[in-house]
Amino acid sequence: MKRISLGLTLATSLMCTTAFGAGFEKASPWSAKWAAQGGAATAKIEGSDALFFNPAGLVKGEDKQVSLSFSPTFSTFSGPIREENEEYESDSVMIPFSGLTAKYQINPDLAVGIGAAVSGGATVEFKDIDFSEQGFTALKPDQISKIQIVEFDMGAGYRLNKNWTVGATWRATYARAKMGSIVYKPGASLVNVKLDDLEGWNLLGARFGTQYQSDDKNWGMSLFYRTKVKNELDGTNSGNAEVSAAVSGATGIPAGTSHKLSGGGDVTLKSALPQQVIVGGYKNFTDRFSMVTELVWTNYKNNEKIEISGESLYLFTQEVAMQDVELKWQDMWDFKIGGEYKFDSLAVRAGTIMTSRVTDRYNARATFTAPGFARTYIAGVGIPLMNNKAALDLGAEYTLLKGAGVNDNGLVGEFKTTAWTGHMSFSYAF
Repeated sequence: MKRISLGLTLATSLMCTTAFGAGFEKASPWSAKWAAQGGAATAKIEGSDALFFNPAGLVKGEDKQVSLSFSPTFSTFSGPIREENEEYESDSVMIPFSGLTAKYQINPDLAVGIGAAVSGGATVEFKDIDFSEQGFTALKPDQISKIQIVEFDMGAGYRLNKNWTVGATWRATYARAKMGSIVYKPGASLVNVKLDDLEGWNLLGARFGTQYQSDDKNWGMSLFYRTKVKNELDGTNSGNAEVSAAVSGATGIPAGTSHKLSGGGDVTLKSALPQQVIVGGYKNFTDRFSMVTELVWTNYKNNEKIEISGESLYLFTQEVAMQDVELKWQDMWDFKIGGEYKFDSLAVRAGTIMTSRVTDRYNARATFTAPGFARTYIAGVGIPLMNNKAALDLGAEYTLLKGAGVNDNGLVGEFKTTAWTGHMSFSYAF
């Protein structure tokens, strides 16, 4: 058997999620208190949520605490799929970012924590795309990217002295995904390949952090490191195709009909959540007003491609070849800054995040975050409850990025990503 001469290849559309510069994660995934301050949590965070953001903060704050956060995110993507310079817009689908953490203080110098979180992912859906104006009337393909990353954490924080604390978190990561990719050759062929039931575990992730606090507790600094987490997801593949009348005779495939691809079966997809380094700081200007900031480096340049292997698909005797997806991403840089002002019964917060371009302009896709700089704006409030034993935190977030690029089918156009997030958190100290 030979590979089909029409150049049909699998170019799986793995979406970045949602750090909205590229990548598989948001710059402010959850925790309404810290998201509303630009997500700059590592230097000042304390209590149970420090398990996720900087485990050095576990040893500070309440002795026993639980915290629940929910940050539903609604994102929309657009870019060329059928023709150059079109703005085909995806459906808006909710991503359920969330976190549940708990902390127990063993003694004044040692605390432990456990938790679980939906910490990364994305859902991008372009369903039943109409290619009839391009001459393909039978097949209405889907371009879909659904990724969800769930992690389970255990960690500890330790106080070295009155100024320094350190901490570490072990993370077990579970990822699942579903993909639908379109390979369109104008005047020749239209193919829709799907990868279903992709899932896999990684048990070797970790976070390490330290915090420094001045003697007067009015300013501090932090250093945070997250290890690389490799994702190997196993699933199945299938697909459908339609060919034009111009090539129907040469291939023996009737034009104007949708044909199920034969073959297929098991498939494996390999990628990674890259290593990350964060430097943070905070300053208390008064008892009521404080500011926090962070500079974040995430090593997405190391993600050169998404590796795909598995059983081949066939359109009659022609092989629909599978190949790795070239990414050519750049490292992601986030600059975060935010502040909080405390009234007697209310805290008001605001922050912003600026994220560098990660997606390569010449390897753009409508299901990737756009090849441009991202800007995120966040605001929120905190309400103390039960004589300060509990707190309710709320926030709202908006992200926008856009940029010109060329997709994997050679179509030029502007790509755009927008997202809205509502942040809600409740914490209780025993």
